[in-house]
Amino acid sequence: MGALGAMAYLLDRPDTVRTLTLIGPAGLSTDTALQQRAPKVDPIASFAARRFGRKILLGHLGRNVSDPALVEPLTSVISDCYRFEGSMYSFFSTLQNYPISGREDLYRQAGSLGIPTLLAWATDDQVTPISGFARARDLLRPVDTEIIEECGHMAPYERPAETADLVSSFITARRDRIES
Repeated sequence: MGALGAMAYLLDRPDTVRTLTLIGPAGLSTDTALQQRAPKVDPIASFAARRFGRKILLGHLGRNVSDPALVEPLTSVISDCYRFEGSMYSFFSTLQNYPISGREDLYRQAGSLGIPTLLAWATDDQVTPISGFARARDLLRPVDTEIIEECGHMAPYERPAETADLVSSFITARRDRIES
């Protein structure tokens, strides 16, 4: 959901953004099942988050990487983040209140601003499948696109060096825009 947040920020404060990089962004699916299953009443969401949230979230993480050997370390990292009070409730609240599908308009608006954009997508992404790549490209009109082979949804985690090279090369090529 980071890409949706980044695009929303861009629309709100375009004068503060010099480049935009999106990797396997969400929002183009028309499947609303995940949000429809999220409890709609705060006491229920709070109970569900406390009782089942950790199990639901950690069970989902195996879909985020293509290399099975990375599932356990990723689960450990993410699990550590959600040990803080309120974090699971926050996750469920986001699912309840922040649309994560049908966001073509957000993409279209972000693309219309002319901010140099890098759109990258991993071939084995099961969370936001690469089938959305062409639609995202058409809406965003990025200046650069990249396909990350044999990688899942968490490219910065699964392929940190390759992802860092992509992003740093993209930003470096636009240094004049960043320094202005």
